Amino acid sequence: ASPAPPPAEGQETADATTNTNEKNTADTKEKSLDDTGTEDLLAPLLQTDALGYTPMHLACVEKMPSKLSQQLFSLNKDVAIMKDNQGRLPLHHAALHHQSAGLLDRLVRSHPATIAVPDSFGRSPLRYALLQAEQRRDKSLYGMDWKYPVTQRQARWQSTQISQWSNVQLLLKSMIRRKKLLFHANDKALVLEAVQCFAPPDVVCFMLTVGVKVVANETTSVILFSLLFRFNYPINVIEVALQMCLRTMSMPKLVHFFRQGLVRHFDEGCMEIYRDLCETKLSFRDELLEAGGVAALEDACRNWWDRLKFFLIVSTYQGLHYDEDLGIPQDQLVHSALSIPDVAPSLVDFLLRLTPDCGLQPDVKSGALPIHLACKNTKHTSIGKRMQIFKCALEGDSNLRRKEYRGRLPLHLALLAGQPLPVLQAILALDTQTAAQRDPMTRLFPFQMAALSHPSNGNGEKKDGKEDAKGSNHPHGDVVWSKLDASFELLRACPIAIFPKMYMGSGNLKGDINPITLHAVNWCYEYSQDKKWVPCEYRIQQLKELLSSKDTEIADEDLKQRWTKAKQLIWQLYKIRSAKQKSKLKLGDDRYLIDAALMNGSTPPLLIAIILHQHPASVNKALSKNAWYPVHLAARSPSYSPLPFETSCIELPATTTLGLVANASKPENLKTLAAGKTPLELALTTGKTWDDIQELAKLHPESLLHPHSQQNGQYPFQLAASKESSPSAYKIVRSRSVLEQWNTDPSSGAENAAKIKGYREEYRVEKLTTVFELLRAKPTAVFVAARAIGTNSVSC
Repeated sequence: ASPAPPPAEGQETADATTNTNEKNTADTKEKSLDDTGTEDLLAPLLQTDALGYTPMHLACVEKMPSKLSQQLFSLNKDVAIMKDNQGRLPLHHAALHHQSAGLLDRLVRSHPATIAVPDSFGRSPLRYALLQAEQRRDKSLYGMDWKYPVTQRQARWQSTQISQWSNVQLLLKSMIRRKKLLFHANDKALVLEAVQCFAPPDVVCFMLTVGVKVVANETTSVILFSLLFRFNYPINVIEVALQMCLRTMSMPKLVHFFRQGLVRHFDEGCMEIYRDLCETKLSFRDELLEAGGVAALEDACRNWWDRLKFFLIVSTYQGLHYDEDLGIPQDQLVHSALSIPDVAPSLVDFLLRLTPDCGLQPDVKSGALPIHLACKNTKHTSIGKRMQIFKCALEGDSNLRRKEYRGRLPLHLALLAGQPLPVLQAILALDTQTAAQRDPMTRLFPFQMAALSHPSNGNGEKKDGKEDAKGSNHPHGDVVWSKLDASFELLRACPIAIFPKMYMGSGNLKGDINPITLHAVNWCYEYSQDKKWVPCEYRIQQLKELLSSKDTEIADEDLKQRWTKAKQLIWQLYKIRSAKQKSKLKLGDDRYLIDAALMNGSTPPLLIAIILHQHPASVNKALSKNAWYPVHLAARSPSYSPLPFETSCIELPATTTLGLVANASKPENLKTLAAGKTPLELALTTGKTWDDIQELAKLHPESLLHPHSQQNGQYPFQLAASKESSPSAYKIVRSRSVLEQWNTDPSSGAENAAKIKGYREEYRVEKLTTVFELLRAKPTAVFVAARAIGTNSVSC
C-alpha cells in the first residue's frame, strides 16, 4: 500500500522532513550496532521509507486486515515502538485514522508505555483519538445533549457519539488499568476539550479519573461545571467533577453554581416537549404531579426527578455524596428548598403539591416546619416572591401560624429575619392574637422586637438606617419597611399586648403562661361545654395508678406520649434559661431531670411528683463539684402559682414543690449548706411563706436554731421578718397575676393600682404568719438569739 500523506495538522516543510529522516536513520543504525561494533542488517519489518514509515505505520494509516496486522506483531513486537520522521508511533496513526479497537488494543498491550508518548508536536495518541472523534461528529444536528433521550433522534445521536468515541474510551481504560495519569502539559486541557466536543459521559468520567491534576485552578472548575450543566451530563459525571473541584473551588461559589443549575434544570422540566411515547406535549413537572408517585414514572421523567433531587441536596450544603443523600425522604425536600435563600416560589409550590403532608413534617435536622423556614427566608429581590413562598408554606393548614420552632412562633421568626410589612400583615390576618405572644428567648413582645430589629430592604440586605427625610434613599426604597410601621401594625392588630395581661376568658389558654404549665393543665383538665375547665377523670385516674405503683414502666401509650412531651418541654425551657450560664446540665440526662424542672418555677407540683416517682434516686444526687442538691434548687426557685381552676385532684405527700422534694430527700441533705445557706435559709431569702417551708421545719427542726452567718447571725424567724426576704412589688404582682384578669381600659388605672395594693397587703399578712409559725415551732429561738446578741444590746 502506498503511504498516506500526514494530516494537515502535522504537515511540515520539505527541509524539516529531510533532516528528520536523516536523523531517524542515523539513530536507527546506532541502535542496531552489536557489542563488537559490527553493523547488522535491520529486520525487514523495521525498515523505513522516506517518511520514516515502517510497514506497521502503513498498516495503521490504511485499512489492513486484522489477521495480517496480527502476523506483524507475532513476527516482531518492536514494530510498535518505531517512530516516523514526525516522532509518531504506530499508535498515533491508529488513533488518528480511527482504526479498529482490536488494533489499538494490540498496540497498547505490546508496549504499554507508548500510550503516553507525545510526538514531535507534543500530541499524544489520546489527543489524536479525540480530534478524530470530533471530526466525525455530525454538526448539522442542533440542540443535542446528554439528558435522557425522549425521542428516537436523540437516542440515535447519543448512540453514534458513543461509537465514535470508542477508541478514546479504550485508551482511557488502558491508562486506568495501568495507573497512568495525564502529566503532559498539552494533555491537561483534554478534559475541557472533550466536554466541549460532546464526549460521552463515560469518557468524561475516565478523563477526570486519569487527569487528577487537570482541574488545577478555580477558573478551570468554573468552565468545567458550566459545560457539564449546559450539555446536561448525567449525575455520575457531575459527582466525579464535584469531588475533583473541591480542592480548587471555594464551597460558597460551588454551591452558587449548583443553585444556578437547579433553577435551569427545574425550568426545563416545566417546559412542554414532544415525546415519542406521548401523543401530546407534556412537561416532566406535570407528569410527576399527575402520576402521584415516582414509581409510576417513565425513565425520562424519573431521570429528571433524580437530577432535581441531586441539585437540591448540594445547593443546601446538606452533602456532597449523592449515593448517601439520595435516600432523603420525599417529605423533606421542601425543607431543603426553603433553606436556599433565593429559591424559586414555583419550586416550593411544586414540592408542596407533590407531597401535601410535608407542611406538617418537621425537618429531621433542625426540627423546623416549612412555615418557619419560609419566615426566615430573606434573600429575594421582590416582596412578591417572599409572599408567594409564605403562602405556599401556609397553604392547606392555617393552624401552622401557631406552630413553634424552639419556642418561637412564625411571627417571631419573621421579625428576627426582617421580613417586610406585607408578610407580617399576612400572619396577623390569620391570627391577631400571635401579636400578644412573647418571644421565649428575649421575653419581648412582637411590637418590641420590631422596634429593635434590623429591617431588610428588597434584596434581603439589612438596612443601615441612613435615610433621607422621606426615609427612602435606597434604590429599593418602595419596599423598605420601617420599624415604626411594623410596630404600629402589630399594636393595631393587638393593642392589649402593651399590658401584662393573661387571657383566661376562653377555652384557649394563651399569653404568658409557661408551656410546661399549659401541658400539665391540658393533661389533667378539659374544657367543658359549660365553658369551664374541669378535671379529666380518666387521665387523673391514670396518674393516680402511676403514682401508687412501684413499677416505673409506663404501659399506656397516651400516658407515655404525654410524659415524653413533658420531659421535652422541661429540657427545652431549661436550655433557654441556661443559655448564659457557665455550668450546665447534660441535656436529656434523666438523672438531672428533677434539677432542670426545679429551675423553672412554673413546673407544677404534680409533674415534680411524677419525676420523683420515675427517678427516685435523682433527688439525692448533687450537682457536679458543689453541694447543690435538688432541695436547694426547690428552695431558691419561685413558688408555683396555681391557676384559678386548679384543685387538689390528686393527693400528694405535700402541696408545694419544696415540700415534695424535702420529703423525698435524705435528712443529711437538708442540713447541707449551699452558698453558705441551708435549704430553709434559701427559701426565706427568696420570700417563701409558711406554706412552702413548713415541711422543712418539720423534717429538720434544728435548722430553726441555725444562725444565718451572712446576715449578722440572724436566725430564721429574724430572717423572715427582714427586708431581704421581701420581694419587689413586681414579683408579688406577677406571682398573683394569673389569678386575675386585668382591666385593660386605660381609664381604669386606679382600679389596677388598688389590686396591686391589695396584693402587697396579702403578702404582708403572709409574712407575719411565717414569723409567727416559726416562733411557735421553736419558741426557744428567741432566747438563743438574745444570748447570741450579748448583754451589750439593750434592745434585744
